[in-house]
Amino acid sequence: MAVSDVGGSANPTVAEILIKLGTDPKTGLNPGQLQERLSKYGPNALPEEKKSALSAFLAYFWGPIPWMIEAAALMALVVGDLGDLTIITSLLLFNALLGFWEEHEASNALDALKNSLALRARVLRSGKWEQVDARTLSLSIMPACRLNRSNGNWTVCW
Repeated sequence: MAVSDVGGSANPTVAEILIKLGTDPKTGLNPGQLQERLSKYGPNALPEEKKSALSAFLAYFWGPIPWMIEAAALMALVVGDLGDLTIITSLLLFNALLGFWEEHEASNALDALKNSLALRARVLRSGKWEQVDARTLSLSIMPACRLNRSNGNWTVCW
């Protein structure tokens, strides 16, 4: 949702945003409003699509360079040169295994990094300040975030 959609102008004031969202600045969202907004806008997270290990491995055999190497292997097979066929096929397989292993290790490192970053937010809900998982923030309140200068944390005020 663009900021201009929330307040009706290019630079809406906090009051305009609160009126448009129907949020009380003294109490924040109540559980009913939160569930309604989460069901309407979804959680504050990007969907993650995992591809299977087999499809990731087979992707190393699909593309212009692997096709040229596969064509060379096919030509070696057609002319009956089993030595060249063995070498070409071995190098193609080694390249795919090495690339797959490096991608797998990088993916594991990225997952560990994501898990170590427990994203939390301080929010006002039902009149009380709480620390909550960032996934439970509704997209409709994201334009109402501000940076707390004293500690550098993002604080959702309504």
